[in-house]
Amino acid sequence: MNIKPFKALYPNLKLVPSPDSFFAVMRKEFPHYLKNGFFKRTKSPNILLYKITSNAKACYGLICSTDVNDIHDGKVLKHENTIASKEQQMLDLALQRSAMIKPVLLGHPHHQDLQDLYHEIEKGKVFLSIELKDEKSLHEIWKIKDEAIQQAIIDMFSTSIQQCYIADGHHRVSTGILLNKSKKNTIEYGDLLSIYMSFNDLQIYDYSRVVTILNEISPVSLISQLSKYFKIKPLKKLIKPREKHEITMLIGKEVFRLKWKKKYIQSKKAVILDAELLNEYVFKNIMDIKDVRFDSRIKYIGGTKNSKEMKAEILKNDYAIGFMLYPVHPEELMTLADAGETLPPKSTWFEPRIKNAIIAQEFK
Repeated sequence: MNIKPFKALYPNLKLVPSPDSFFAVMRKEFPHYLKNGFFKRTKSPNILLYKITSNAKACYGLICSTDVNDIHDGKVLKHENTIASKEQQMLDLALQRSAMIKPVLLGHPHHQDLQDLYHEIEKGKVFLSIELKDEKSLHEIWKIKDEAIQQAIIDMFSTSIQQCYIADGHHRVSTGILLNKSKKNTIEYGDLLSIYMSFNDLQIYDYSRVVTILNEISPVSLISQLSKYFKIKPLKKLIKPREKHEITMLIGKEVFRLKWKKKYIQSKKAVILDAELLNEYVFKNIMDIKDVRFDSRIKYIGGTKNSKEMKAEILKNDYAIGFMLYPVHPEELMTLADAGETLPPKSTWFEPRIKNAIIAQEFK
């Protein structure tokens, strides 16, 4: 990987009485706050160490610029397809901001020498410290000022980390490629703002699907057709799937466990994905949803609280059905990406996640 120092934008915390409230509005309000002096600029390019501490667990990441050519050369591997409308939305936001306000999260295999260097760096003076009380998390950033240490890290990425995997930010990567492809731009968009984290520090959670479809098919007809593909069992309460190839379905206040029949999960493929099976047999065959990338009837809910959010979504929408899937394993993700294959959109939710505008990079 070809990583580089960059000049960072960062918040002037003296002007921020409530970090929780401030970062919560950055997705929409960043240009306004930037214009009114709420951000500072580093004087020189740096590589930054980022540490997130939450629930007594510390996770480390390296914030830097990644050469856009690494994407074209196949060193930055994607594992998910993107949604067309989200790509357009991200492109519009990038042009409004003239900046990337959130680094792309890139996962890589554990590298002990790199982790040892991170622990040495954190003994120095903290550059930025932000406590988010609502999330009970502490975000700390160090500038890597020692040129020898900085070069050692650059060399490690160049020689030992030959490729990485997009954990969060597929649409931001697509936006970066589109911006750099445009020949009419008067702005140089530069490289990709990135944060690299070891898969040892990352946790993958599931994404739920909420489909507005009961105005087109009755619950009785749906369950009858699902019985072709699944063993179906009613549940007394909403419980996440216990294992791979199980799906929890919510219709109104009724909960069902769906377990794929064996013939549908027998394949020569290295990885058999529940999301892919769901798209093919349920969304396409039963619901006539041809392409999940473009269909507005599907809403995706990801993260640690997605069961609560999905339940609320179902209860306020009489025509909605919810599907909860078992999380994808990192080894499955890497196997697919290495083979040049992808997961359906919104298949993985990675933690920890970085807030918009804690660190940003302006277009040149």
